[in-house]
Amino acid sequence: MKKSIFAFLFIFMFYGTAFAEKEEWIDKDYNFSNAKAIDVEYCVSEDLCNGIKEKETAEIFHKNFVAILNKKLSAMNVSVNMLDNNDEVRMENNINAGDNADLIIKVKLLNYTVGTSYSEGYSYTTVVPRTSTVYTPSGPVVTTTTETKIHNKKGRDVPTVYVNVRFDIIDTVTDKVVWSRIDNRSRQNEDEFDNTKPRDVFNRILKDFKNDFQKRVEKSRN
Repeated sequence: MKKSIFAFLFIFMFYGTAFAEKEEWIDKDYNFSNAKAIDVEYCVSEDLCNGIKEKETAEIFHKNFVAILNKKLSAMNVSVNMLDNNDEVRMENNINAGDNADLIIKVKLLNYTVGTSYSEGYSYTTVVPRTSTVYTPSGPVVTTTTETKIHNKKGRDVPTVYVNVRFDIIDTVTDKVVWSRIDNRSRQNEDEFDNTKPRDVFNRILKDFKNDFQKRVEKSRN
């Protein structure tokens, strides 16, 4: 019986005002080099659909995930095809996921919102130069000193971007999942200079998975 390695990976990253949590499982024995054709399905959680989010993210997904992945893998004679997520269109054209593919990458957008979260208060110091003039019998003398100033930033609620994406890769022969990842990220916009949008975080999540998948395919062929 084929041995399957089961592992969960939790990654917590705190950097500035961003947070990321990744949960992942990969079948370590699966040979990704067998994949010659890959179908990609993208969908948005029903509670997020408002006529805008699903269209905006589908465009981002096709441009920054499917098109780039297809370009990268085509050099290894691997084709990547995005399936229409409209069931009626697929039925009319007699298209089923995995009909002509070795792998199916299913991607589901679980969160794509802007809310608020509490930003902890903190203190920091700055050094401020001070100049003064001293009058002496020989004339005025300008002296420069430094003063340490303490700044206290109060805790407060700030706008926060939330994006959560699930990836599942399925082998079409066995119909078994060989790779799953849930990437959950948030980023606080602390001030007027922070203007991160959900699309920005979504792009980073897609880029990370695309790069990791490409590396695994390349590694399997070496």
